[in-house]
Formats: sequence, C-alpha cells, structure tokens
Amino acid sequence: MKLTNIKGIIFDLDGTLIKSNINFLEMRRRIINYLKSLKLDSRIDASNSIPELIESVINKVEDEELRRKILKKTNKLMNDVELKSLTSVSQIKGVEQTLKTLKDKGFKIGVLTRSCREYALKSLEKTCLKNLVDCLIARDDVDEPKPNPASALKLIEKMKLTPKEVLMIGDHVLDALCAEKAELKFIGVLTGFSSRKDFKKIGCKVIKNVGDLPLLFK
Repeated sequence: MKLTNIKGIIFDLDGTLIKSNINFLEMRRRIINYLKSLKLDSRIDASNSIPELIESVINKVEDEELRRKILKKTNKLMNDVELKSLTSVSQIKGVEQTLKTLKDKGFKIGVLTRSCREYALKSLEKTCLKNLVDCLIARDDVDEPKPNPASALKLIEKMKLTPKEVLMIGDHVLDALCAEKAELKFIGVLTGFSSRKDFKKIGCKVIKNVGDLPLLFK
C-alpha cells in the first residue's frame, strides 16, 4: 500500500487510541429489556451486534414517532453505559507520542467513533489526547454512524481534505468496512477487537499498534 499524498489520518477511538471497559453485555441487556417493554420481542434478533439489533427493530417499525422514541431511548441507554465506564479509560501505550510525531509531520488528526460525543471528549481529555485531535465525529453527530461511510465523509469534510488524502486506522473489521465504502486507505491495529486473522480475511494491511504508524511514513 502506497501512502503518498496522505495529509490526514482518521483513528477509531476504543481499542485503537484508548483502552476501555465498556460493559457491552449490560448495554445489550438494557436495550433488549427496553424493546421487550414495548412488546417488540418478535422483532429482536439477539444474535446481532447492538447497532444491528437496534437497526433491525427500527426497520420493522412503521410508526415514525415510535421510531424516533426508540432511537432516542436506546441512544440514552448506550450513553449511560459508556459514561459509566470512564473511570477505567486509559491511553494505549505510545499513542500520545505517536500523535505528536504525526502532527509534527503535518498530518491532520481525526477521530471517528461509534461512542457518544460526551464519552469521546472526556476519554480524550482523561488520556491527554484531546489537544492532539483536530476533528471528532461521534455517534450522536450523525444519523447513521460507522460503518456507514457518511460518518467518515463528514469527518473528512471537517478536516478540509478529500478521501484520497486520508488514511483510516481501526481495531475492528467494521472500521475497515467503513473505510472501503468511503474509498479510504485502511490499516488495522491489533490492540482491540479484531485479530490479525480477521483482518487478513478481508485483505487488510495490519500493524501491531498505533505506535508503528510513523515508521510507514519514513
């Protein structure tokens, strides 16, 4: 992969820049219990990821007011669980120095996350990374968060760049899918959810962690 003409780098947050312990089991339980309280049991596919679960239910609800109500409530439930985990947030080793190095080289730094904005900002502040990030797009900044490419394209627009000038870095194959749909170059890191094998299955270049990134631009 040639990284010529790259002027900006978009990073995922959890598992890429920071370590976090968001209790996704609790999040799933709260969301399913809420949907059951609306008598939507038959529309719940518990095997789906949390975003897919919510989307699949929403798509089967015809009443627009109910759809908005579900989105608002499930977002609040996700926000509550995310914010509850802030006490456990920490910087992945080497990330701060890497971002400083990249900024010194002239790269613009963006963060694209499925977490809520409040959690993202507080996490970046707690890990001393906030001042190194030029632009942020969180779940509540867009109608359809990643892997929908609209979120990445909105961030690129905020960075005042074009897709051809941006590299995306993430720890999940969903990050790779988002990058592909937005026509961005992508590199996976092994500090979070997906394994080397997972990334290789979809043909992604992989590095061990964000700290290895500056070596690719020498």
